[in-house]
Amino acid sequence: MNEILIYDVIGEGDSTAHSVRKQLSTMTGKVTVRISSPGGDAYQGVAIMNALRNYPGHVTTIVDGVAASAASYIAIGGGTTVLMAPHSELMIHEAFRAANGNATQLEKMAADLDRVSANIASIYADKAGGTRDQWRTLMKEETWFSAREAVEAGLANGIDRHSAAVAHNDTKVYALAQNYRYTGRDDAPEPNINRIGRNRAMGIFDSFARNEEQPNQETSPSFTEEQWAELTELLNLDAATATIDDVLATVKDIIEAGKQLSEEKQDSATMSFLNHAAEAPVTVDRRVWREMQDAIHRGVTARDQDDRLAAEQVVNQAIRIGKVSPSQREGWIKRYLDDPAGAVRAMNRREEIPRVELGHGRAPAWDKDETPQGWVR
Repeated sequence: MNEILIYDVIGEGDSTAHSVRKQLSTMTGKVTVRISSPGGDAYQGVAIMNALRNYPGHVTTIVDGVAASAASYIAIGGGTTVLMAPHSELMIHEAFRAANGNATQLEKMAADLDRVSANIASIYADKAGGTRDQWRTLMKEETWFSAREAVEAGLANGIDRHSAAVAHNDTKVYALAQNYRYTGRDDAPEPNINRIGRNRAMGIFDSFARNEEQPNQETSPSFTEEQWAELTELLNLDAATATIDDVLATVKDIIEAGKQLSEEKQDSATMSFLNHAAEAPVTVDRRVWREMQDAIHRGVTARDQDDRLAAEQVVNQAIRIGKVSPSQREGWIKRYLDDPAGAVRAMNRREEIPRVELGHGRAPAWDKDETPQGWVR
């Protein structure tokens, strides 16, 4: 199994862009990246995230303990699928650094930090929806998410119930956390994800659609901006303010309105459909059509055979009584097939062909219903 651990301050130990890229270069197929870090160097974090993004295989990032600061966007932006271990946490905040210098230098540093923070906010927005400014507001508040809250916000795809939360006792790793406003999710206020309105609702919907009980799936379906805009437009809702609850309520109203149709209108609609359907062409399966053709062919063949047998019987009788010579048999059969009644009349009008010696004939016994000689039936 391909696995990378990012369990250090970002930019130190094995949690550097160089280390991660070197490990990826030896791997093929799926990769799992397990993360528990308080953050660190912002640019190292971006480099690690892009190394994971550029890997040709599927990357699953799992937050084992905490993914704070730079570690948060490594997890969120670097994984094809992003999972939270039970009881794990995630934290986002504005970029910061220790500073010294004159006013000009500090102003430049402030502008650089603002630019870095805006860039990081776009990573969260790309994953969970919403605008960069909305995520900047949450970053300024230093927002902590529990595992479930991260999923509801759309930052993670699900909860990996096969993982256990990891706790570090390494003072070096958690020294960085002393710079944070809160010590963790229990100490921080509830995430104000109502700030991202519909995007929070989309995250909840994604969590339901992905089924957290199956967190290892390959895909992570979600609404795109275009899909959400089209859906809300169809429902006559405001894309910027609508939530998934608004969508569900509108759909329910539409269904209820359909149920209110009178029986008369429903019957009318049904009859209209049936009348239209009666005039519509019928599609038949190819195999069924062949069977129908075969059956028709067999029926025609059987009918032709019956007609031929009847013609042969009539012509053979005519030959026996001397109305038709054997050499004319096929010709009379064809004539009978074309016009049975006309052929019989023609044969009866014909004179008998002499074929016995005089004095050996016998008159029919009419009282015994014998068929008169010379009569074709």
